[in-house]
Amino acid sequence: MTDEVVEALRRISNSLYPPYGGLGEFYIWVDDFDERMKLNESLDKARDFTWKTLNT
Repeated sequence: MTDEVVEALRRISNSLYPPYGGLGEFYIWVDDFDERMKLNESLDKARDFTWKTLNT
């Protein structure tokens, strides 16, 4: 990705979420703990990828 694309994505991401919220506020809830952990694993990976991409 070019620097311009990363900067545009950073601006979009910052405009979507308030300063004290963000992607960390989203999760998948099911009552079964093991199932919940499994379902949220891919969400956590996407969140980590997004953070690393926009903050490095």
